[in-house]
Amino acid sequence: MDLNKTKVTFPEKKEMLERLRRLVGGTATYEALFHQLTHYAGVQGTARGVITVLCLNFEGHSMGFDPVNKNILYSEAHLFIDALVDDHDIAIQVKKGFDEMHCAPA
Repeated sequence: MDLNKTKVTFPEKKEMLERLRRLVGGTATYEALFHQLTHYAGVQGTARGVITVLCLNFEGHSMGFDPVNKNILYSEAHLFIDALVDDHDIAIQVKKGFDEMHCAPA
């Protein structure tokens, strides 16, 4: 599967927030990040774009986090992907791509 050609449409805002809260959790720490991600609600892009959106938003959101909390955020990336990508097979490939991209902190 070519992540640069595979199309993905982000869920609409209300649906996205519900999925994120259900799958990732409704913690106050993540609410601002959830709302950042809703800027992509209804947008169609590529599977690779989902990875880029998560990497950039995780990095921006976690500025000032201590290393432990930053690692916790990145460790939950697969839950975010499950919330954002409808197609199970595409979600599996996006997770693999996210892991291979190494955008998580060292």
